[in-house]
Amino acid sequence: HRNEIFWNKPVMQCYFDGILYALGDLAADATPSSELSESYLTQSRAKGFSEGLITIFEQLTDYQLGANDTVAKQVSTVVIQYQEGGDAEACEELSNRLVAMAVNSDATHDARTFACRQLGLIGTASAVSPLATLLKDGALSDPARYALERIPGPAVDLALIEALPETRGTTCAGIADSLGQRQAKEAVAALV
Repeated sequence: HRNEIFWNKPVMQCYFDGILYALGDLAADATPSSELSESYLTQSRAKGFSEGLITIFEQLTDYQLGANDTVAKQVSTVVIQYQEGGDAEACEELSNRLVAMAVNSDATHDARTFACRQLGLIGTASAVSPLATLLKDGALSDPARYALERIPGPAVDLALIEALPETRGTTCAGIADSLGQRQAKEAVAALV
């Protein structure tokens, strides 16, 4: 047993609730799962998963690289599951949560950078505009650019082209490189 796995708030709450239920101090539905309808089970799993995501993302706000990677690993696992599942609606929801973290000025730099990295794996078209605003942020321009580079669609090319005149130095060079990686023919005029 590892402390970071078993001694965290959601697990401890589960233990506490179990004890309260066993003592009769917590009312709960005790219907055996074999007697529950499939629609109820599906709805219950979705609700539990959604509430779990809320908790994970609240904890991710304080993420420090190397200090405790448990939350980052949990998010990475969910990203991989969503990628493999192919559920467009679920991917959009996760992308939106990651975007909210990436632009959250109250989150640590490590949390915001991590969110950008994950958006490079699962980001959707709705992530383009918020990520484009981060291109002007010296500390987050590279992670945001890497995420944008991997999101398909012409909106990314347009966002990168529009950011060119607003940036300087290595940031501008990085954006030009990303446009080259994406083979954005529309960028030729802006780069010349």
